[in-house]
Amino acid sequence: MRNPVLGLPSAILPILMLSTQCLLVGCATSSQKKIPDDERSALLSNMAAASLSDGDPTSAYVELDEADHLTPNDAHIQYLFALTYFQKHEPEKALIAAKRAVAIDPNFSEAKNTLGRLLMEKGDYAPAEKYLRESATDMKFRDAYVARINLGILYYKQGRLDMSEAELSRVLASEPELGCSAAYYRGQIYLQQNKLVEAQHDFETSSKNYCTGIFEARLALGKTLIKRGQTETAKAKLLEIEQTHPNSPEALEAGQILGGLP
Repeated sequence: MRNPVLGLPSAILPILMLSTQCLLVGCATSSQKKIPDDERSALLSNMAAASLSDGDPTSAYVELDEADHLTPNDAHIQYLFALTYFQKHEPEKALIAAKRAVAIDPNFSEAKNTLGRLLMEKGDYAPAEKYLRESATDMKFRDAYVARINLGILYYKQGRLDMSEAELSRVLASEPELGCSAAYYRGQIYLQQNKLVEAQHDFETSSKNYCTGIFEARLALGKTLIKRGQTETAKAKLLEIEQTHPNSPEALEAGQILGGLP
C-alpha cells in the first residue's frame, strides 16, 4: 500500500523515520561522522514545513526552535516561524517573524508576500502594498501570482475596485486553476457593479474543483442566483451549504436567507 502523502510504499516508512532520527541526533557510524549543524537545521526546517502542511503548528514550532538554535539568523526559519505563528492564531508574533525574515534576506519574496498579507490584515495598507508589489513583480518567484492575489484583495479592501479587478483578472488569465480567491473577490466586485452574469461565473469558478474550500463563494453564488431571479436553483445551493457545512457561519446565513424566500 502506498502512503498518500509521501507517495511511497508504507513498508519503508520505518526506514525513513530511522534515517531521519539518525540525521538529527547524529547516530554513530563506523567512521563516527557527525552531521553538520547546517544540515541538521535544514532537515528540521523541512520537517517543520511538512508539519505545517499537515496542520500541526505545534510540531512545527518544536522543530523550528531546535533549528533556530543550530543556525541563528536564518531567513527561511524565520519565515516558517511566521507561518507557524499564523496557524497558532498569534498574528503579532507572526508579523515579527516575517519582518525578521525580510530583514535577513531583503530579496526573499515568499517572506515579503507573507509580511504584506499580515500587514494587510492589520490594516497597515501602505507598507503591505509595498511588500506585495515587490513580491508580485519578482520574475524569479514561481508563486508570484499569490502575492498578486493578495494585492488585489488589498485594493478591494481599500475600495480601489478598478485596480483590484486589474490585479485579479491578470491572475485569472495566467493561473485560471489556481486563482480561487481571485475569482471570489472579482465576483464580489462584479456583484457590487450589478454585473450579475459575470459575478455568477466567478462564484461558480471559486466554488468548484480546486476551490471547494472557499465556502463563502457558495453562499455568494446563492445570493447572486436570487438577484438573477433563479430562486429554485439558489435554494438548492443554499440547502447544500446547510447540509455540507452545518453550524458554520455560512450555513447559518444560508438558513436565514432560505427562511425569507417564498
